[in-house]
Amino acid sequence: VYAFDHNLVENHWNYMMFYWKPDSTILLLTPCSNVKPYPSSPTNMKIKNKLKNLGLWDKERDIPKGVDWVFISNLLGPVPYQLTFIEPACCYEVPPSIVFNKPHLRRKVEEVIDTWWDRVKGCYDHVIYYLPRTYYMLTQRIRENNERPKIHVVVYNIFYGQRRIERVLKDVLNENNMIGYKNVNKTISHIRSV
Repeated sequence: VYAFDHNLVENHWNYMMFYWKPDSTILLLTPCSNVKPYPSSPTNMKIKNKLKNLGLWDKERDIPKGVDWVFISNLLGPVPYQLTFIEPACCYEVPPSIVFNKPHLRRKVEEVIDTWWDRVKGCYDHVIYYLPRTYYMLTQRIRENNERPKIHVVVYNIFYGQRRIERVLKDVLNENNMIGYKNVNKTISHIRSV
């Protein structure tokens, strides 16, 4: 699979593993989409509307605020919302079956996700985990997290999952009596160097 050898893919992996920094204390994990860019898919448009309804959307910049929305890609690993509109995230097509059926490719993506997670997990208080079962192998370290942050697994269902995400986000915001972005400065400084 040539995409795994492309320099844009390698650059994305390195950026996410070693340089990307969270903007919030709340992380929303959702799957990538065969629709590119990912936010254009019907499911992701519904999630975006839920974030808007909760006041977790910067209308001027048209990006999430108070929550880091990160897509999990079977090629790229973690892809923050802001990077979904540029190459390589906006323009590739690698069927998940190729990655899931080739252990060496799956291990590479798992390595990218695990390295990223180990570096950023200390910045988050809450993770809303909304991924289908096919992604469980790629994100096993996140799902098995026993420390901070608190993992809220939302059963993946394209018909009503967005309502569940909204409910969990409301609970998280109420529990913390805050909007996620208020406490970002004190947690960002705790990112561990790799």
